Amino acid sequence: MSAVRPSEVVLHQWDIKRKPVSENANRNGHFFSEKYFGELNSITDGDKFIQFAQKTIKRLLASSTLCFYVWKHEKQQFEPVISNEALAPIISYQIEEGIIEWSIHENKILFLRPEHELNHFSKLFSGKMLVLVPLTIMGEPLGFFESVTRYFRQGTIREKKYYLKILQSQFSGLCASLQLKKEVREMNRIRGDIETQLLQSGKLIALGELVGGVAHEINNPMTTILGRIQILKMRHHLPQTLQQKLEIVEDEARRVTHIVRDLLNFSRKGSEYKRNEIVKINEVIKKSLDLTRHTLEVEGITIHLDLDPGTKEFLGNTNQWQQVFVNLFVNAQQALGREGHIFIKTRQMKKGLKISFKDNGPGIPKEIQKKIFDSFFTTKAGKGGTGLGLSITKKIVDSHGGTISVRNVQGKGAEFIITMPAKKEEEN
Repeated sequence: MSAVRPSEVVLHQWDIKRKPVSENANRNGHFFSEKYFGELNSITDGDKFIQFAQKTIKRLLASSTLCFYVWKHEKQQFEPVISNEALAPIISYQIEEGIIEWSIHENKILFLRPEHELNHFSKLFSGKMLVLVPLTIMGEPLGFFESVTRYFRQGTIREKKYYLKILQSQFSGLCASLQLKKEVREMNRIRGDIETQLLQSGKLIALGELVGGVAHEINNPMTTILGRIQILKMRHHLPQTLQQKLEIVEDEARRVTHIVRDLLNFSRKGSEYKRNEIVKINEVIKKSLDLTRHTLEVEGITIHLDLDPGTKEFLGNTNQWQQVFVNLFVNAQQALGREGHIFIKTRQMKKGLKISFKDNGPGIPKEIQKKIFDSFFTTKAGKGGTGLGLSITKKIVDSHGGTISVRNVQGKGAEFIITMPAKKEEEN
């Protein structure tokens, strides 16, 4: 903030050092009583600070009108915490004219008597003054209080400013301390989340290496099993019923080998960077379902597939899309708990591919829907939720040029909708 000398107002500023304030200046007794300091020291959050400061300044100035604006560093602007409709346009004027900016830069308490440019002030608060108390720490703005009070004489202004300077120092330090504590708490929370994710990442790395070894151990006996089944099927004298059972065993054994292969692909390092594979979305959904089917079936969850055979292929990363659907299956399973239904539908539209992933669970509150794709946001803290699944899902979809959104369905449940735009030649 640059220093701007205020104009268009009469500033009543008397140097409080020029003439000491007498011991009897405060006619209502000693303002800073033991009770006052007891309340001050008990403040632990921003809301209590604002309530206490509001009560204190109003009492000192015998004012009923007070506003408090806090400085938002990320937005580089003041935002009201305590507002007054009548005073708001006057404060807006002071911000635009640089009066508040100058007051904060100089750390000056101002008693203002607006002139003709603020005629609306005279109409609303005839015979009144504005008192502006900036809050700063090491030259940096924290916010400011502004109050409307009766017109004081010069000697009374010196007295009021004496106490306001003390309040200004106390409130600035307390406000900065509360902000710092809030930032420390937030940093500790983020650090805790990062540490948890690092531990989780370590587990996943170890799991990926374990999957490779387990897959190898599974593939060897499965190859033997499939070979023996094929030899048995070559015997023509086997009963028809036995032949059919062998075919069922063979199909299930092949399914095991496919799942193992998908697990290997899913955990393979470096595959996430490829973008030149042909993605067949229906097949990816089926493979993702194979990886999560056991967990879903154990929980009694029924899957309903409605896959459009006319969906078009596109270039991308099959492994990443498999991760998208695994994340959605896991998310739906956690929302449903035991029993429930998941409906997956794909449709090739003129404008592109549309994928609907819907469940009949409790749905997602509207206030959470805007945060659900944020990193580390989870409603399952302490219950295995990392807050990364849906965030990663969105990043994968975005990186492929698609979009993902969520909404509550009529009646019950939530629906995730993924859209992949058609290529220009397809639109034409």
